[in-house]
Amino acid sequence: MDNQENVWKANLQNGLFMACIGMVYTFIVYSLNFMLNPVQPYIFYAIQAAVLFFMLRSFREKYRSGFVTYGQSFGAGMVIFVYFSILMALFTFILYKFIDPTLIDQQLAHAEQLLVDTGIPQSSIDMAVEMQTALLTPTFISLTSIFSTLLYGTVFSLIISIFIKKEQNPLLEN
Repeated sequence: MDNQENVWKANLQNGLFMACIGMVYTFIVYSLNFMLNPVQPYIFYAIQAAVLFFMLRSFREKYRSGFVTYGQSFGAGMVIFVYFSILMALFTFILYKFIDPTLIDQQLAHAEQLLVDTGIPQSSIDMAVEMQTALLTPTFISLTSIFSTLLYGTVFSLIISIFIKKEQNPLLEN
């Protein structure tokens, strides 16, 4: 491939692949009724970090002739997460709006039970649940997922790019 391949075009396939992994993972978690399990997001973060590492390494080898700066690697990681976040937001909207509209109610009931378990007064719990009910809509969840995914995608890209960068020796260039 050309050494100057556009980073958006070069990482479109990676972003689509990452989104497919996310959708399959979410579907498995949903099917096994683990959506409220507090551990499952951390498992997915580990999977995403590992996949991102291999995607950025592949980007370095395939599109940058084996050399990539920290900034190029970081940028490629962010492009992957832009595609991923948009596609996962769309999937999340479909999941919460059409596949299982009761998920929001399940999450609200779970959050209320957690508040009850901490011993918070019932009036405060009622107020918190009322505020959450107003905010927890498929649209709001999907839009906030874009921003949260981009946030942790930034962190992953910053850290992983440290290990991916491989700069060419300027003395050997001709």
